[in-house]
Amino acid sequence: MKGKKKRDATGLPELPAARPLPHEANPGGTEGVDAAWPGGSSNLGEVINPEPEGDTTYSTKDLPADAPRVEFVDAFVCDKCGQAFATEALLNVHRRTAHRPRA
Repeated sequence: MKGKKKRDATGLPELPAARPLPHEANPGGTEGVDAAWPGGSSNLGEVINPEPEGDTTYSTKDLPADAPRVEFVDAFVCDKCGQAFATEALLNVHRRTAHRPRA
């Protein structure tokens, strides 16, 4: 049986030039020229960070500017020690492990 030919490593292959699909925005073109084009927008802030629609639960629009930002709100608090958890599952694990009776 013949073995496979060994090729010398030539490095990474060069990728072909990418072209945008018809439904994608053209990264090399001018953006926002045609107002009827759905992908065209001259203000990227409106596209990336749209205003909240209506009165939302998590809207920070009405908060004062110096209000501290929090990542999440700990809604589940342990009855025995007062430690807070993000989910009920984490609270249940804490109760089983930290407050189990010692033999």
